Amino acid sequence: MKKTFAPPYSLFFFLALAVLTVVLLISCELGSLVQDPQATDVTDTVYRPIDETTAPAVTTEPQTTALATTAAPITTLPPPVTTAPPSHYHPLTGLPCPSEAAIARPIAFCVRQATATEVSAADLVIEAPTEASATRLSLLGTAHASSFGKLTIASTRPYLAALSHDFFGISVYHGTSDNGYPSTDFLYDTLDLSATDIQRSESALRTAITSRGYQSTIVGAITLPYRLSSLGESAALQGNGASYVSVSFHDASATAFTYDAAKNAYTMRSGTALTLDGGELPTFSNILILFHDATERVTKDGIELTLDTSLGGYGYYVSAGSAVPISWRRDPATSSLRLTDESGAPLTVNRGKTYVGMTTYAYRDELILN
Repeated sequence: MKKTFAPPYSLFFFLALAVLTVVLLISCELGSLVQDPQATDVTDTVYRPIDETTAPAVTTEPQTTALATTAAPITTLPPPVTTAPPSHYHPLTGLPCPSEAAIARPIAFCVRQATATEVSAADLVIEAPTEASATRLSLLGTAHASSFGKLTIASTRPYLAALSHDFFGISVYHGTSDNGYPSTDFLYDTLDLSATDIQRSESALRTAITSRGYQSTIVGAITLPYRLSSLGESAALQGNGASYVSVSFHDASATAFTYDAAKNAYTMRSGTALTLDGGELPTFSNILILFHDATERVTKDGIELTLDTSLGGYGYYVSAGSAVPISWRRDPATSSLRLTDESGAPLTVNRGKTYVGMTTYAYRDELILN
């Protein structure tokens, strides 16, 4: 019988071991190829570990949580406020005013007496003596005609109408004390209510003024008897203190003022022509006191006082708590009033309301300025 060769089990062991070794060698070779730092294929850029000693530092911005942080409110500053300077100024006071008042011609109401409210409504007040220890007021203004129906219009005098005309006013009066006395119409713009059918209303009054052919509005600029101070400035008076002023017109007739430093104005406290009605007392920035020569003439109604407004004279200007001497005269070319200071220069007065007291030399020693 033929004998068959059977390989020993050890041979199979060695063959299996050889195959396993080959497989391991191939696996190691492939692993080294994958981790080769010199490789330049795309796989290297993905899997190559980062060298922390040479890698650039990565700056990470701190994260903020909207809920944990309260944003500061956005503040928008308002645009700067610029105030345009006034474009209209009152012809008598020089103060800012509506355009209508700036071009309206002043109306001068002649009255024997007026309430504190009526005097306060005027922009300029003239007071002058008449006979029998009385005075007359001429209330000038551009916006007070609405009170016309309440005023008791009185007769006028030529010297009062003349001074009202110096401030470009239209004198409104009711008759004269002497029917035979020459009319002042040919000298000044006046409106005698006794000679008209006028109703006591502002519209009727202005219609009557227009029908007479008088200029009812201001065209251009008017020339006042003095200069107004520059805007925002005050006329400096180098004179005596005058916190109390009393202007006498007769032995028992005087108008008194007291100075209020807080308001920088003079308050009219009392006067023959002033009646108290519970309203606020009139105040003035300026007080002008003008002395005149006086004469008396006989009329059919008795003795009548007349002030001479042609010769000129002297007086005082009072404002801001002080008083200074002044002079007054008539311009020979225009016959209009001109006021000058002690040096002969045109007088400069402060802007605001003005009171003018026309009195006589007989009462210059009765004047109180202290």
